[in-house]
Amino acid sequence: MIKYFYILFTLIFIVCCKNISVPENCASTDISAILNVEHTSTLAVGINQPIAFTITHGIANGCGVSSSQKIVKEGNVINISMLTKYEGCVCTEIY
Repeated sequence: MIKYFYILFTLIFIVCCKNISVPENCASTDISAILNVEHTSTLAVGINQPIAFTITHGIANGCGVSSSQKIVKEGNVINISMLTKYEGCVCTEIY
């Protein structure tokens, strides 16, 4: 009886391990959290003028680098998303 148990266990183990795949390329792009926004100029309401500001965003681990910004304008509102590119399968965690 034990012999059949080991044979069954071995077959299940082989079938289960065959479906496990290791990713060949551990690269992805993700939206990172915006931690702080600073601006240095005072604005007047109702006047169309440029504004300069600094955005600080978080990168989740040591494999991430700031990649690009996604800017979407909806009426008078401008939404800015900071994109981070992650490359590597083994990364140090930051937060």
